[in-house]
Amino acid sequence: MPHAFRNRHSPSNPFILANAWDRGTACLLAGLGAKALATSSGAHAFTLGRSD
Repeated sequence: MPHAFRNRHSPSNPFILANAWDRGTACLLAGLGAKALATSSGAHAFTLGRSD
């Protein structure tokens, strides 16, 4: 898996990592063709009404 992620980076074709904050945005971004998704603990915690 690390190789697949690293191989997505190239100087002429930058890799953009989409940041989802909940399941809905993850599904939306995946549906838009995102090759990979990230999330931050703070973003997820705030959707639950909690602090990070």
